[in-house]
Amino acid sequence: GALELADTVASCLALGNLKVALRLQRDFRMGERHFTWLRMAALVTANDWEGLDRLSKEKRGAPPGDVPLGAFVDACVDASAPDGVTKRFIARLIDPEVRAEAYERLGDARAAAEARAAAKEGGGGELLNRLGNNLLNRLGNAR
Repeated sequence: GALELADTVASCLALGNLKVALRLQRDFRMGERHFTWLRMAALVTANDWEGLDRLSKEKRGAPPGDVPLGAFVDACVDASAPDGVTKRFIARLIDPEVRAEAYERLGDARAAAEARAAAKEGGGGELLNRLGNNLLNRLGNAR
């Protein structure tokens, strides 16, 4: 069933055999979102932060399968990734409040305060960001 497929794909990814994992995904019609989560987990387990960064930019600068960037931040924080790696993902978060909360999880109070200050200075920027994200998501889903 699906659980065995996920385990097999995860094993392939853990062993660094992306080609076989991609073929299994295609042959058994595994969803892109599920496959992306499995890839993300394998990269985090292997501490392959560059690979994780490449994955997060794979589809037109965004993660495949509509996996949110916040999930990459969470994975880095949970795995105690180097701060520089985690901050690369945090900097790409669009909503300044979400960015501030991510910096707080990382223990960087100064960066969190700066993100909140930028949010206050921006005024309606948060609304524009949300509208822009909504439009981008709709355009992306229309493909």
